[in-house]
Amino acid sequence: YHQFCKENKIHNKMIVFESFMGRKYADSPQAIYEEMIKDDYFNDFTFVWSFRKPQEKVTIPALNRAVLIKYRSKEFYNYYAKAKYIVSNSRIDNIIQRRDGQIYVQTWHGTPLKRLGYDIEVGDNALHTKDELNKLYKLDSERYTYLLSPSAFCTEKFSSAFNLPVNNPNVEIVQEGYPRNDFLSNYKLDDVQRVRKSLGIENVDKKIILYAPTWRDNQYKNGGYSLDLPVDFKKL
Repeated sequence: YHQFCKENKIHNKMIVFESFMGRKYADSPQAIYEEMIKDDYFNDFTFVWSFRKPQEKVTIPALNRAVLIKYRSKEFYNYYAKAKYIVSNSRIDNIIQRRDGQIYVQTWHGTPLKRLGYDIEVGDNALHTKDELNKLYKLDSERYTYLLSPSAFCTEKFSSAFNLPVNNPNVEIVQEGYPRNDFLSNYKLDDVQRVRKSLGIENVDKKIILYAPTWRDNQYKNGGYSLDLPVDFKKL
């Protein structure tokens, strides 16, 4: 990575996108990217997406416009070294530094209704101690140029969770909402019908309740995080 930094100038019209550490094509990075590829202003930009399994994403039509790279590959570090813009919704690789002239937009991926980062008082993470987690959040947050926030509540919690007054007092928090949520304000009736049909619920009068618990960082087995469901769905 450092050799690539020495060898490459920053490409002012190159953007690297990453979502959930390369695991998904999703969330606000996806929403930002899909707006950009519809805008003629970005016709001569190079878009790059980082995935752990890029071969599985080649069938996504919107990604025809992007260069797909493998997470933490040699190509990955090359693009991160020379891209003007980095857009991610989670921590990026610890090796990556924000070079002079680069812009790192951290979108994050939700409202912290649970304690996060430096706000955690009792650490029971399955993989890291509390101090280790704080170091990881410090490494990432001190690189932010912009941090997106959907609300005043989030702005307050992000500031303390990432210890921004100490780690990055110059970060600009953009409290304008999450790009991923634009769809929730702009959907059409056809979208509602499409979702209902995909769920096998075509009765327009039937109420749908979404149960979507977040992951638990103290539940881990078989090489991944798990969730012990507290709900008996049949009984419900």
